[in-house]
Amino acid sequence: MSSCRVWQGTKLLKRACLLTGRRVPVFQQHARCINASADSLSLLGETSADKIYAPEGRAKRACDNLPTYYLEEDFGPSHSERVKALPQVYSRATLLEELTEDDLGKWYECREQDLDQLPLCTQIANKDLFEATLTKHVMIRDESLSIIQGLEESEKELVARQEGGEEGASTTADSVTKDLAFGKSAAVHGPRGSGKSMALSLVHQYALQRDYLVIACRGEDFLRDLFGFITPSTTREGIYNQDRYAKEWCKAMLATHATKLRAIKLKRSYEYTWKSPVNGPEATGDSCENEGTTLHDLFTMSTLQTDLAAGIVYDIVEELVLTKPDEPRVMVLMDNVNLWDMDSKFRRPDCAYKKIPARKLSMIDAFSKFQTTGPGSGMSVFAITCGKHATLTMSRKHLAEANFAVGTSVYSDDEFVNCVSHFKTSSLISSDVDPFYLARMKGLTGNVPRDVMFDAALT
Repeated sequence: MSSCRVWQGTKLLKRACLLTGRRVPVFQQHARCINASADSLSLLGETSADKIYAPEGRAKRACDNLPTYYLEEDFGPSHSERVKALPQVYSRATLLEELTEDDLGKWYECREQDLDQLPLCTQIANKDLFEATLTKHVMIRDESLSIIQGLEESEKELVARQEGGEEGASTTADSVTKDLAFGKSAAVHGPRGSGKSMALSLVHQYALQRDYLVIACRGEDFLRDLFGFITPSTTREGIYNQDRYAKEWCKAMLATHATKLRAIKLKRSYEYTWKSPVNGPEATGDSCENEGTTLHDLFTMSTLQTDLAAGIVYDIVEELVLTKPDEPRVMVLMDNVNLWDMDSKFRRPDCAYKKIPARKLSMIDAFSKFQTTGPGSGMSVFAITCGKHATLTMSRKHLAEANFAVGTSVYSDDEFVNCVSHFKTSSLISSDVDPFYLARMKGLTGNVPRDVMFDAALT
């Protein structure tokens, strides 16, 4: 750490000591716990600090088109040893559906099979999620727990309504899911680095554990159209079709979610000339014998007729909204949607000096529906940054249009202490943890989760 930063930390500590308030006493209250915890865990074995700065041989990229990273070794003790030594810091839950209010502020160990399918959680390019790839742990906070518990309560209530319900009550899909989380949209909002993406990653893991069909994207994904061929739509004024991108997106969905897509029946009729793939495993499958009956057929059509792909994505979105409670659960996750309110890299054909707004691209225009409504058999959750930037006005609009709004904030003092304890246990922090260290860390980071992790890695 530079001498400038050390001086700043000392200055902030002096200011904190002059306050007749709570900060320094709170740190002193927890410092003994952290030091004792570090001593007890030293018996379990720690990873040397030099490994933190040696990424070679520690993390590797699985493939070019899937930004997922795997660790070849763990940092610090096993999770069971952590729970035994620090029950106030680590959660005993093995599945996210087991979480309770007592787990708030504790660290949950991500399962390997979930991390393998979590580009949102394991994308090192998204630096605020780096701790998830480093230690395989995520802190349980109120925003993610409220969504998970809301879905769990809805599942139980849905079963009760379907099995019995009130005498004479209607059994239509709308009445069965009324007042439940299904079919709703939720906005996770807050300042930069406050843990919105981590909340989405936990919801993503919950959906995987519950065998949902998960459709996840980041704000820049649809903007990063590397095919670069867009054409003005003839049916939607002002919209530019991303046919080639839509085709490849549908092809990727078919490769990973074919079984679940076949289980969702189409609710609307279409005038497409249904075609069957000329080769591949679907050549003799059910979807080829009964074209136009399942969602899988719509995805297949987009891969066979490129000029219709962008329009088919709109149909796919509508079909997901119309899904019923007895069909596979569907979860739509959209991170960093602020980028959708900015300009894309494409130039307007009538004026090369101006760029096309991102929401005029077909993929973004289609998925924007999930900001106001969710899949009928699941939920849509999107993360949006509310701060002093050009998209603040639009952020307020999106929050008002969503069914639920869940706010994130910086760490509380208890969460901050648990965070430092976790990083110390994981050998991210090599310095001695004492009241001075805690006060300096809080002064430098402001308890912002992303900044706490970065500063921990430097100390």
